[in-house]
Amino acid sequence: MAGVVKYMLLSRGQYNMGNSKGKLKFIRAWKDKIVRELNNDEQIVEALGINPDEDEEDLVWVRLFPHYYVAETQSDVKSYICVEVDVPERRMRYGDTDNGLKIYPTITFEIVVHQDDMKLNLAGESGTRLDYLAELIEDKYTGRLDFGTGVLRLKSCISGAVSYGYRVKALTFEAVDVSGVCG
Repeated sequence: MAGVVKYMLLSRGQYNMGNSKGKLKFIRAWKDKIVRELNNDEQIVEALGINPDEDEEDLVWVRLFPHYYVAETQSDVKSYICVEVDVPERRMRYGDTDNGLKIYPTITFEIVVHQDDMKLNLAGESGTRLDYLAELIEDKYTGRLDFGTGVLRLKSCISGAVSYGYRVKALTFEAVDVSGVCG
């Protein structure tokens, strides 16, 4: 199966970065930076609805994940933020290839909220926990200049369901960088 997925990705020109040795090291650095920033953001931590038994100082691998996470066996009603960084293809920002000189990494924030945790109980705020967390992330990352050499732009915001009882909103930002310079 893995070979089929690899073939499909390569046949669409994705992840085929030629001589990519060492060019993907920025992915871990960006994820680490992002989960640390989220963990240190008081508004985001408060909006996650932390339980009294959880350590607000260290939510990484508990509520903040540097990978996609589905709480299939989780019996507690909780909310999570997952971060993934991808390099879909080398291309011009809005057109054809440009000889691989630039890459456009994407940063996807997947906000996962149990439907029983959807109600936002914060003074002065209304709406759903899912939407509020998405707004906070959009405000925090749109226009940033410290991911690559260009401006970080919100590319999409898509809602859905990931498993029984859990709803998701995926915000995908696009960065720009010269190939091999990220990080």
